[in-house]
Amino acid sequence: MLQRELGVTIGGGDGSSFEKAIIIHAPNVETETVAEWQYIALRYRLWQFERAEIVRYKGKVYNVWTYYDAIRYRSFPDWKKRVFYFDISEYFRKSKRAT
Repeated sequence: MLQRELGVTIGGGDGSSFEKAIIIHAPNVETETVAEWQYIALRYRLWQFERAEIVRYKGKVYNVWTYYDAIRYRSFPDWKKRVFYFDISEYFRKSKRAT
């Protein structure tokens, strides 16, 4: 898996809320971002990115991804809106840019 090659580990919850955020342990923001993309891509083969935003919530930093995944209904895909919460606080504590 690419995550291991990049020195990334993922833990935490299922990513469905701030409280259940997926925790990203990465050496830098580039590998953290690759790990997030890979996490979603491995679970949803067909998905359409809408937006990602960095959010501070209760003293932590999160990358919140909004996207649509295709669910097959008969012969037509039905796009369902989903949100994943990634806790990236560990990276931002190391960063001089974090405030």
